Amino acid sequence: MIFHVPAMISSYPLAAALGRRDVANSSAVFGAILYVVLAGALLIWKAATPIALAWLMVISDAYVLLHCSVLLWPAPCRQHSQWLAGKNLS
Repeated sequence: MIFHVPAMISSYPLAAALGRRDVANSSAVFGAILYVVLAGALLIWKAATPIALAWLMVISDAYVLLHCSVLLWPAPCRQHSQWLAGKNLS
């Protein structure tokens, strides 16, 4: 839950507001691919337990959050900085 909620909040709503749904979609797809690959590895190594699968969910959600943070958050921060620079603060 620590990574899932922020990942979902900062992916689709922020991406839609910025017109970058491609980023949200690609992060979700790559997060799912990461989960499937790692789950497959756990099955091959006979290490798939409920706790291990839960940790895989945390890892894949953390990836989605990182992916969206790197690609989406700089844009609103830059826009806010430009807005502050253009505003007369005196």
